Amino acid sequence: NACWFIFITMTTVGYGDITPNTHLGRFIATVACFLGLIIVAVATGALTNLMMFSPGEDSALVLIEREKARIEIRGTAVSIIALWWRKMRGTLTRRQAHPDTYFGYKSDFQTFKAKTHLDMEDCMGQGAKIDKVCSLVQIIGDRVGEMAKHLYSEALEKEKAEAEIIRTPKWAPRTPKAGSFQGTPKRSKGRSMSMFGLGVGPGGAGSFSSPTRSLPPGVEG
Repeated sequence: NACWFIFITMTTVGYGDITPNTHLGRFIATVACFLGLIIVAVATGALTNLMMFSPGEDSALVLIEREKARIEIRGTAVSIIALWWRKMRGTLTRRQAHPDTYFGYKSDFQTFKAKTHLDMEDCMGQGAKIDKVCSLVQIIGDRVGEMAKHLYSEALEKEKAEAEIIRTPKWAPRTPKAGSFQGTPKRSKGRSMSMFGLGVGPGGAGSFSSPTRSLPPGVEG
């Protein structure tokens, strides 16, 4: 009776023909109920994993369906061409002349055509697709990291160049050239400087020359 009660409790059936009367019996029945739920869940997950196809099996199944569609599309194309030929010759039967026949062939042809255009990437399973996407994301992340390092190094070099430009003074003291002004004005040869209408010639201080302006004729200076 106890084994029967535990079995019925763990399978979550619970006929109610046998019930515990003591507190210890009720506690054991509660534990058995939770253990039964756990065992059923684990068994269901294990059977589901066993019944599911692996990524390689999924890819093989899709490839088989693609090759099967390539074979069946020929028969559908032959049926469409034969239907058109009979329509041109006027030998269609009542069933063949119905629009649903033509549209059925057309729908099958489009379905088979879509299956035959599957690429190898489409034939991969979900796990293989996820792995490929993860690898592509990793490659993109590496490339972005390299670009960020390159841009960061360029920014550092630019900041260093700007700092050097700021530290360098904008002007520097110039050294006097030979023959430049050094306290005494340099006199020009062959020219006279006018001062209050009087010419100061190259003879030096105190030597006066005629005014630079010419006097009218008949008037002496």
